[in-house]
Amino acid sequence: FGNVLVCIAVSREKSLQTTTNYLIVSLAVADLLVATLVMPWVVYLEVVGEWRFSRVHCDIFVTLDVMMCTASILNLCAISIDRYTAVAMPVLYNTRYRSRRRVGVMISVVWVLSFAVSCPLLFGLNNTATRDDDACVIANPAFVLYSSIVSFYVPFIVTLLVYVQIYVVLRKRRKRVNAKRGGCIKPTGEHHVRRQGQVKCTHPED
Repeated sequence: FGNVLVCIAVSREKSLQTTTNYLIVSLAVADLLVATLVMPWVVYLEVVGEWRFSRVHCDIFVTLDVMMCTASILNLCAISIDRYTAVAMPVLYNTRYRSRRRVGVMISVVWVLSFAVSCPLLFGLNNTATRDDDACVIANPAFVLYSSIVSFYVPFIVTLLVYVQIYVVLRKRRKRVNAKRGGCIKPTGEHHVRRQGQVKCTHPED
């Protein structure tokens, strides 16, 4: 329900139609698709205890599962990159990187990569000799390893490193601001008086 409200709010409120919010909408759509296309089958398996449909239906289910989960974490990764750009290069971000074309490309890359990661399951990769038709799971161990690395570990590491860089940038900026404030203060006796009209303490990124 919250994801639906996010989509409605961004679509109706012009002030919310920013680059970051478009990425958040993409994330909300991925989560909505998980809730509508994946979770009902998960509940079915929990209740019934076995898969009673064809292999094709099972392959579609696991493909959607992998695709939507991959899209969710890739959207989070894209959001972190967008935030880093806004923090580390604010002038460039405000003049060039806030365009709808750029965010459209980012969202397209997220969904194309998500489909590319999951689509091998649609082309028989899940049909192994040990596959149990009563259990709808990913039966190919190699694909499990591959999807875990590409869909989770790589985006997770990238997102973590990007947020570390954001922290480093903000910490350096805070030190620079504090140093400038110190340079703008002239001690006079026991009191510190701010120098007026002599030093301008501004920075384009602060």
